[in-house]
Amino acid sequence: ALPLVAVGSSALILALQRPSGLRHVLSHDAPVWVGKISYGLYLFHWPVFVLIHPDRLDWGAGAIFAVRIVVTSAITIVSYELLEQPIRLQASRRPPITFAAAGLSTAALVVLAVSVVPGRLGEYWQADPVAAEAAAIEVSAVPLGALLAPAAADDTGSTGSTASTTPAAETVVTTTRPPSTEASDVTVPVTTPSAPVIPPLPELSRPVRIVVTGDSTAEAFGVGLVNWAAANPTLAQVETVTAPGCGFLEGGERRTGDTIAPIEGCDGWVDEFLYPEIERLQPDVVMAMVSSWDIVDRRWDTVELLTPFDDGFRTRLERDYADLVDALAEHGAFRIAFVRHPIPDPFWLPAADAQEDPVRHQVIYDVYDDLAAADPLVDVVMLDRWMTVEGLDRSEDVRPDGIHPTPESATAVSEAYLGEQLLRVALGLDRP
Repeated sequence: ALPLVAVGSSALILALQRPSGLRHVLSHDAPVWVGKISYGLYLFHWPVFVLIHPDRLDWGAGAIFAVRIVVTSAITIVSYELLEQPIRLQASRRPPITFAAAGLSTAALVVLAVSVVPGRLGEYWQADPVAAEAAAIEVSAVPLGALLAPAAADDTGSTGSTASTTPAAETVVTTTRPPSTEASDVTVPVTTPSAPVIPPLPELSRPVRIVVTGDSTAEAFGVGLVNWAAANPTLAQVETVTAPGCGFLEGGERRTGDTIAPIEGCDGWVDEFLYPEIERLQPDVVMAMVSSWDIVDRRWDTVELLTPFDDGFRTRLERDYADLVDALAEHGAFRIAFVRHPIPDPFWLPAADAQEDPVRHQVIYDVYDDLAAADPLVDVVMLDRWMTVEGLDRSEDVRPDGIHPTPESATAVSEAYLGEQLLRVALGLDRP
C-alpha cells in the first residue's frame, strides 16, 4: 500500500504544476490549512484512534469516528500553534526558546508514549514455586476411582434426607483404552432422553493426575490449575510441560508479524520434553492447549505461504494432532482434553492480525472435535464459550496483554470451571 501512496502523491504534485480545476479547489483556505497541519494530523491520529476505540466506548461507529477526528484536529492545532510555529519562526533569533520548546515537546511525546503505547508486561503468569511444589504429581500404583458413589437424585431432582451408611461398591476407572468404534454394524435404537442429571463429584481414591501442555497460553492457564490443585490436594495434582511460542504442528517456516522464518526451538519439543514427562508422571488426563501458533500462515515445501484453510495445511494439522494423541496414549496418558482457548487480541489494539481471526481458530476447534469423535478417551473442554458467557473473554483485567490470564484470573477460572471439567474428563463423568 505504501508504494501506491508514493505514486499517488507524485501524480498529485505533477498535476498541480499547471492551472486546473483540481488546483483551483485545493487552493482554497481549508485545504491549504489542512496541508499546513497535515504532519500533525498524521502524527497524532494513531494514539487518538487507539484510545478512542469501540472496546472502550459503547458508541456507534459514526460517533466514534467524529470524536476521533475532532480530538485529533484539536491536538494538532494546539501543537501547530504552540510548538511548531514558535520553533519555525524564532529558531534563528532565540535559540534558548527553541531548546526549551524542543525539550517540552520531547517530554510530552515521552509521556504520550508511556501512557498510550503498551509496554512489554513480561511473563507475569509464572507459577509460584511453593504452589508448584505442593501441587506436584506423586505417582502411585493406586488406581483412580470413586470411593463412594455420588448420591442419586430422586424424581424431583433432590436427594433424600438420609444417606446410607453402607459404602457403594468401589468403581475403578480402567486404564485400558477401549477398541475403536469407527466401524460397527450394530443398530442402536434412537430415543429422546430427558435432560441428564449431572451428579456431583465423588470422593476419590487418590488425587487426579493432570499434565498441562502446549504454548505459553497453556502455561498461563496451567498456573491457575497448579494454584487450584495446591489448595485442593485431595482432588488433583498438576504439573505443566509447555513450550512458549510452540505448538504441536511440526516443521516449516512461520509468519510472525512481518517476518517469515524457521521456527526456532520448536521442532521435536514434544519428543524431547513432553513424552518423557508423560511416561514419568502417568497422568490421568492431559490438558492440551495452543492459542495461535498452529493457525498462523506457514510454508513447508512451497514458496507461497499456506493458511489453515488450504488443504495442504489442514492435512498436516490433522496428521500431527492425531499423532500427538496416539503418542500421548502410548507413553501413558489415559485421557486427553483439548481445551478451546479464548481468542487472542494482542494488547487489545485495533490492528487486525491473523491470530485474532475467529474463523482461523474454528479450524483448530474442528480438529479437536474430529479427534474426540474418533476416540472415546479424547474430549473437548469449551473454555472459550464459558469465558464468553461469564464476560471474561474481553476483560483486560483477566488478560492484560490480550492473550495470557493473570495468575489470579487463571486460578479463579480453575476454581469456577476448568478444574472440575478436567476432573470429570479424567473420571469419564458427564460434564455440565
